[in-house]
Amino acid sequence: MNFTLANIRQELKSNLSLSVPFIASEMIYSLSSFIGTAMVAHLGQIELAASVLVSMLWYTLSTLFFGILNAVSVSISHYFGAKQWDGINRFMGQTYVAGILMSIIMIAILWFMPYLLLFSHQHYDVLHQTQLYIHSLMWTVPSLVYLLITEQFLGGVGKAKVVVVISIITVPLEIIIIYALMFGKFGLPHLGIAALGIGFAASYFITSLGLTCYICMIKDYKKFHIYRYIYQLDLSRLKELMRIGLPLGFAEVIEVSAFAMLTVWMGHFGTTMLAAHQIVMQFLGFIVTLIFAMAQALTVRIGHLVGSEEYQQLKLTTFVGFGSSFILILLIVIGFSCFHLSLLSIDIDVHDPNNAVLIRDTLSLLSIVAFWIIVENFRIVAQGALRGLKDNVALLLITVLNFWVIGLPVAYIASHKMHFGGPGLWWGLFIGIFVGAILMIYRLSQQLSEKHRVQLLKRLAHTTG
Repeated sequence: MNFTLANIRQELKSNLSLSVPFIASEMIYSLSSFIGTAMVAHLGQIELAASVLVSMLWYTLSTLFFGILNAVSVSISHYFGAKQWDGINRFMGQTYVAGILMSIIMIAILWFMPYLLLFSHQHYDVLHQTQLYIHSLMWTVPSLVYLLITEQFLGGVGKAKVVVVISIITVPLEIIIIYALMFGKFGLPHLGIAALGIGFAASYFITSLGLTCYICMIKDYKKFHIYRYIYQLDLSRLKELMRIGLPLGFAEVIEVSAFAMLTVWMGHFGTTMLAAHQIVMQFLGFIVTLIFAMAQALTVRIGHLVGSEEYQQLKLTTFVGFGSSFILILLIVIGFSCFHLSLLSIDIDVHDPNNAVLIRDTLSLLSIVAFWIIVENFRIVAQGALRGLKDNVALLLITVLNFWVIGLPVAYIASHKMHFGGPGLWWGLFIGIFVGAILMIYRLSQQLSEKHRVQLLKRLAHTTG
């Protein structure tokens, strides 16, 4: 396809129609987490400590399972592009079956987790609050898994705007319920930290019911019949989900574990450097969320093109995906550079002389992350394109290489052996990310080249089944 201005403008329009809703949805859900933490802080330090501990455990547990579910939008986008409605309803039926199994496993793990924490030598009061929170959080799992699967379906069929509506309904609802139950408002019982789990569960359940009614009633969704095969076992579709989803889930676990290790090592250089690292991670998390949303849009867009066999447009779609994300991230980096003190004032008093060292360390890390995030943008967007092409095994292998084989070892050597301290950790991980970005882009260029076109078509035909 020719890279004419008209074609680029049309592709950009298609890209933004998917990426903007994904970005908006992620931002709204992030607001929910922020407000929830703020409410817990009003309960006391013990409850806040328990919430931090549970958040870490929950994030670790959910990364693998929810990472697997990212395969839903990949496969659905291929089926949708090919107009294989029967493939969609059969795949969705088996995905819901897998969701039930995942929910049972996650609930069992959450039930026993507080008893395993007895060996962590945490304070008794913290462990008690942790148990209350975890056991209330169990009830969120079934509805949350259902919502995630259904949102992935909606994204795969190009209905990303509905995902935004879901988040707009869910987040205010859960904030109101959590506030009322946490502090005993409106005549409701005072549940303390347990209100988080109950509030999430109630809001997810109500939203799930509303979403189910919406899908069943709206004509546009009736042709998909996504609930038709939920009571039938189809091993071929389950294998398809696992074949695509497991590499994605493991890749996310690799990334999360690498950053966890980075945080542990950062603590070796003092509490001030660790605090600076946490501040940087807070801003980084926001930016990476934007990149992942744009990468998810590219995944779906490529899936539609492959499914409809519009292979000549893949290069243009990929080019526009890379270009639009790069421009956005570049603007954000420039904004951070120009208003860094104003942004730091969100977390600390920049005018307090006692915070001078913390500000210095934070700025030193932010200067590295400015380069880091631009390279990370290319890596994640290339990752999204490879997901759309179902090249997930290569994606996983490159992720292992750039984080655990290169990134973390170089980070340790630079920080501990070469005595560059905290900044050395980030520079080391930057090298790993840089190599990963190059390999991802190289792999993507291979898959899009004419030489590999035949092999690509055969593999995609096989994995779509």
